[in-house]
Amino acid sequence: MCEESRALCEETFCYPVRASSACTDKCDERLNTCLRLGTTHMRVCFERHDNCMQSCPIEE
Repeated sequence: MCEESRALCEETFCYPVRASSACTDKCDERLNTCLRLGTTHMRVCFERHDNCMQSCPIEE
């Protein structure tokens, strides 16, 4: 029982799994660029990121 609890704890908190794809990576890259430039309000950057993520997959 302890071993199962430990495994569940590790799975939940130690090894977060992120569904990575070219689309989410591209959205994250755009967000980072927007924030780094500092010419656009942070809220706008995050709104654009949310819209990008909802539009996945991006066809380019």
